[in-house]
Amino acid sequence: MKLRKKIKASKVLNNNWFLLIMTFFLFIVLLVILNPEIIKVPYIFAEDGWVFAKEYFIYGLGSFKLTYGGYFDTLSRIFAFIAVNFAKLTNSAVVLANTFKWLSILFSAFVATYFTSSSFENIIKSRGKRVIISALVIILISNFAWLLYNGVAIHWWCGLLIFLVSLNLLHDKMPSYVILPLVLISIISSASSLILGFALMYYILEKIGFIKYLRGGGCIKLKNFGKHNLIKLILMGLFLLIQAYAILFITDVETISKVDLSLGHLISIAYYSLLSFISSINFVFGTDTFLALGVSKLNIFVGSIFWIIIINLAFKTKNLKTCILVILDIFILYFMIYFKKIEFMTYYHEITSGSSYQVYYHVLPAVLSFFIIMIVLNNLKNISFNYRVLEISFMIFALFFFVRNINHPEFETSQNINEIEPYVDFNNEECALVKISPDLLDFKVLIPVKNSYCDNHECIHIEKQK
Repeated sequence: MKLRKKIKASKVLNNNWFLLIMTFFLFIVLLVILNPEIIKVPYIFAEDGWVFAKEYFIYGLGSFKLTYGGYFDTLSRIFAFIAVNFAKLTNSAVVLANTFKWLSILFSAFVATYFTSSSFENIIKSRGKRVIISALVIILISNFAWLLYNGVAIHWWCGLLIFLVSLNLLHDKMPSYVILPLVLISIISSASSLILGFALMYYILEKIGFIKYLRGGGCIKLKNFGKHNLIKLILMGLFLLIQAYAILFITDVETISKVDLSLGHLISIAYYSLLSFISSINFVFGTDTFLALGVSKLNIFVGSIFWIIIINLAFKTKNLKTCILVILDIFILYFMIYFKKIEFMTYYHEITSGSSYQVYYHVLPAVLSFFIIMIVLNNLKNISFNYRVLEISFMIFALFFFVRNINHPEFETSQNINEIEPYVDFNNEECALVKISPDLLDFKVLIPVKNSYCDNHECIHIEKQK
C-alpha cells in the first residue's frame, strides 16, 4: 500500500499540468513579492481609467472597434470589459481597480509559465532552468517603469508571448489549440506582434522546402502542412494582417501620417535602429549599467563585443537561426518606434543616454537579448566542459543586477479610489473624475456617483452611445 501511494504521489508531482499550475502560482507570488503593497492598494493606472474603462462606459462593446496608440489593444479592452462589469455587479470602484491589477498579474504569470511547459523542451530541456529563466524575466521586466499590475502595459506581455510562439515556429511547432485563443488575442493587442511575421515566414519557407533548397539540397515543392497546422497558420496570419492594417491605415497616432518616407530618411531610421539593437544587450546587466554605458558613450562598443560573442557561440552551438530571429525582432521593434517619431534622433539619444533609460520601449529588446544568452549558454555543453559554471554564474549575476534595479510603481494616488467608494452608484450617469496613478501625469477615471456627491463636487454627465 505504501509503495502504491508513493507511486501515485510521484505521478502527481511529475504530471505536466500539476507542475504548470504550481509554477503559475509561484510566479503570482513572485509578482506580489516584487511590490507587496499591491495586495492592499486599489491600483488603477493611467489609460486603464482614462481610456479603456471610460470608452467602455460610453461605447460598450463598440469600444473594441477603436484603436489607441496606433493599434488595437484588445486585451486591455477585455480587461476593461471584465472590470467595469464586475464593478457594476458589486457597485464598487475598488473592485474596478482591483480587477484591472489582478487580471494583469494573472496574464503576466501565465506568459511566464508558458515557457516552462513541455512545449519548450526542444529549446531548453530542463524544466527547472526554464522556471528560473522565466522568474528572471519577470524581475527584468520589473526594472522598467509601469509595466506591472495594469492593463495599459499588458501589450508588452502579449509581445513576449508572441516571441515565445515564434521560438517554437522555428522548430516546426505550432501553438496548441489550448493556447491559440490567447495567441490570437495577443496578436490583435500589441504592435509588437508584428515580429511574428519573421517566424511565420520561416515556417512557410521551411514547409515548402525553400530553406533546404538554399542549403543546396532538395527542391522547392508544396508539402502537406496538415489540416490543423494550416488552420492555425491562416488564423495567425489573418489576425496579423488586421493589426498591420490598423497600424498603417486607421492609426490614431498623428505623427505617423507626417513621417518622411524618402529613402534617405528610412536609411537613417534603420541606422539608429541598428545602434539601438547593439545597445540592447547591455540591459542584461541591469538598467543602471545600461545608463552608465550610455552616458560614457561606451554602449555601442560594449554591446558590439557582447553580440559578437553571442553570435559566434550561437553558430557553434547550432542556435544561429534563433539568434538571427532575435536580431531581426529587436531591430524591427526599434524601427517601429523611430518610424513614429518625427525627431527620432533626439529620441534615440534620450532613451540611450538620458534620464528616461527606464522607458518601456526597451523592455522587449532587453528580454529577447536575455533569452538568446540563456539559450546559447544552455547549449554550451556541446562545446565546453565548464558550461554549467558559466550558466550558473551568469544567472547569479543577472539576479543581482535585476533585483537592484526593481522599479516600484507609485501607489499613493490610487488611494483616491478608497475616498470615492462610499459615494459610488453605477446606476447613475453622473460621474466623478478621480485622479489615478501615476501622480506625475494627469490621468483620471470616471466613477459613477450619487447625485448628492455632485452637489459639492465637480461631476460630468456621461451619455452612453448605443
